[in-house]
Amino acid sequence: MIEVAVVLLRQYGQYVLQQRDNLPHIADAGMVSIWGGKVEEGDASPADAALREVFEETGVKLDPSSLVHLESYDTNGKSATNYDKQVLAHLYFAEVDKSVTIQCYEGEALVRVKKLDEIPPEKQSEFLKRSIALYEQ
Repeated sequence: MIEVAVVLLRQYGQYVLQQRDNLPHIADAGMVSIWGGKVEEGDASPADAALREVFEETGVKLDPSSLVHLESYDTNGKSATNYDKQVLAHLYFAEVDKSVTIQCYEGEALVRVKKLDEIPPEKQSEFLKRSIALYEQ
C-alpha cells in the first residue's frame, strides 16, 4: 500500500493552495490542490512526511505542534506510477503565521482563496474537497 500525507495551509484567513502542473503523468494534473506527497522510507510517520513535503514544496518549516490531523482514509492512486492502486491518505491542516513567506516550489502557482467555492468544482482535487469539508465542519 502507498501512503500519502497532504496539508491544507491557511494564512491570515486565506487558504494557500497549489495550482498543479498540467502534466498527464501526475495526480490531479491542472487541478487546485493542497500540499503534500508520498510518505517515504526515511519519514518517521505520516506527520513527518507532511512536514517534509510542505517544506520541500513551499519553503515553510512548520512547527510539528501546528499540524492538526483531519482524517486518514483509503482511496485509489491517480498518477501514472500508482494508478488505481490502494492509497492511504493522511489529511492535515496547519495555520501559517502571517510573517512567514510561502513560496511555490512545486506546481504552477500559489492560489489564495477565502472560501472553497471561489474555485470551480471541476478544478478542485479530491484532497482539497475532503480537507476543506473536514476543516470547515
